[in-house]
Amino acid sequence: MPVVNFENIEVTLPDVSVEELSTDQRYLYEICSGISKGIILLSLSKKDPGKMSHARWLTMANRILRLYVSTEFPSTNLKVLTKYVIRVYAFAWFNIKTKYFAHPENILLAMLADGWKHMRELGLHRILKCRQMKAKENIREFKIPTLNFEADDVPDKIRILKYPCHSQAVEQNVKLVTKTSAAVCGNKAQGRFIRSGITSRHALPKFDTKREYFKVL
Repeated sequence: MPVVNFENIEVTLPDVSVEELSTDQRYLYEICSGISKGIILLSLSKKDPGKMSHARWLTMANRILRLYVSTEFPSTNLKVLTKYVIRVYAFAWFNIKTKYFAHPENILLAMLADGWKHMRELGLHRILKCRQMKAKENIREFKIPTLNFEADDVPDKIRILKYPCHSQAVEQNVKLVTKTSAAVCGNKAQGRFIRSGITSRHALPKFDTKREYFKVL
């Protein structure tokens, strides 16, 4: 779809080195900057915003913004979604990208990829020790630690107490829990709904044609 004249939505994103971003991340940064300035470059308009997926928020955000700059008379819902993506989602995302890399889980990942063997082993031992600990709460809060900038080595920069882990699986679970809350009420009913959904997804991960359904049968 060609880019049309659209209303710009101002936002101030943190300075990010685009060379360090993935293809989808770079697209989000560039199109947010373009919408903020009111100008979308021809090269950006020809780029693929990524596949549409309800469990992949980044590419979904990219497609919403791409639709906005291609819609001459956007609906109220589209305007609201676009403003949310730019001023809330993208703004928070790139601030986390630039400021929160010293979080314990990121320190551990850095240790696992360190050039020194003893550093990788230390990171592994800390992860294994953490897995033996029982969480006191079900909800894990993302807390920024106090950093020791005088430390001479990576493990000494922070005192690691908890090791939360976030991935695309979290996004998929958020989608499933949201769907469950709209379908049934009560902890037991929601638990059964979630377990049946997971079982069904494993048995039939893809259902685009009847052939795939009969194959499972």
